[in-house]
Amino acid sequence: MTASDDQIDQTYVQSQFPGLKSDWVFFDNAGGSQTVRGAIDRITEFLTHRDVQIGGSYDVSLAADGRASRHPDLGKRRAP
Repeated sequence: MTASDDQIDQTYVQSQFPGLKSDWVFFDNAGGSQTVRGAIDRITEFLTHRDVQIGGSYDVSLAADGRASRHPDLGKRRAP
């Protein structure tokens, strides 16, 4: 990076990865990379409030079904 405007705020970036807050050093390969806070929050929210089968007639299922229908690409496999 050549200009100061292009520099990354390393402190902010590191703060987004809870696994990097310990004194340990992770020499993992790409398959063992750390998880960003936003992904952890989304997974936690799903498992806590929306872990239901869609297509049911009860409120939580209907809400999850509505969310899935608004985002039809959620379950699609992406090409490598």
